[in-house]
Amino acid sequence: KKFMEAGYQRELGYKHRDGSFSAFGENDKSGSTWLTAFVARSFKQAANHITIDEGVIDKSLEWLSDHQAPNGSFPEVGVVSHKDMQGGSGSGVALTAYTLIAFLENINLVDKYKNTINKAIDYVYRNTESLDDTYALALAAYALQLADHSSKGLILSKLDTKATTDSDSKWWHKPIPE
Repeated sequence: KKFMEAGYQRELGYKHRDGSFSAFGENDKSGSTWLTAFVARSFKQAANHITIDEGVIDKSLEWLSDHQAPNGSFPEVGVVSHKDMQGGSGSGVALTAYTLIAFLENINLVDKYKNTINKAIDYVYRNTESLDDTYALALAAYALQLADHSSKGLILSKLDTKATTDSDSKWWHKPIPE
């Protein structure tokens, strides 16, 4: 618990006045979409164990909402220093699904951001058919499952077709880039 509280306080040092987060805090020109969504999710999860200022999460989600594109996607507006931390969620459907998950996991704020959430759900749904990337598809499937979207079963089935199975195991892998 002590380490979580210390980590929470340390993370607040990377917050911009506008509610976004970036790798170098106010030294960066702008907050990062991905990092702000990551922090909103992490703080929500940490709130089960330590006291988290709900206003910090709300302001982060507000910043994300303000930076949503008209088509419902969430573009990356900042700089991500360690792109490997994104695991493939750095742009397009993957980043939008990841950001959508941050909104949906903060269930107590869902009503406030209903319009933002609905636009993101629509964007993710409209763009899943062309998805081939397993990680992006997994994020989309999870987001649509959380949203209880009517297509959740179809997306999960598509993800399932990408799985490798043996007698008692199932797993997914990403092709190694050339």
